[in-house]
Amino acid sequence: DQLPAAAQTFIKTHFADAKMVYATMDSDFTETDYEVRLDNGAKIEFNGSGNWKEVQNKSLQVPSSVVPEGIAEYVKQYFSDARIVKLERKTFRYDVSLSNHIELEFDLNSKFLRYDD
Repeated sequence: DQLPAAAQTFIKTHFADAKMVYATMDSDFTETDYEVRLDNGAKIEFNGSGNWKEVQNKSLQVPSSVVPEGIAEYVKQYFSDARIVKLERKTFRYDVSLSNHIELEFDLNSKFLRYDD
C-alpha cells in the first residue's frame, strides 16, 4: 500500500498474473527507491515517484508491453533466439540484457548505440 500509485499501476498493467512477494523502500537524503519482487521471478525497481527504473526477469523475460517498440524490433531482427531478461532506463539511455548474455545500449528514442562490455 505504501508504493506510489504509478508503481502499483505499472505492476497491475504489466504483471497482472503475478503476486507481490515483497517490496522494500530505500531512502537517503537525495532520493527514495523501491524494489519489488514478484512470485514469477520478476524484480522491478522504481524511483520515488513510482516510475520504473529497472525490470528484470531472468527466468522468463521482461514483458513485451514494457519494452519500447524500437528496442523490441532490433532484438527480434538481430537476436531472434534471445529473450530480453533485463531492461534498465537511465538518464540518457536504455541498457538491455539478453538471455544469451549479450548486453546492448540504446538511446531514449530506441536507437541502437553499442554493445555493452
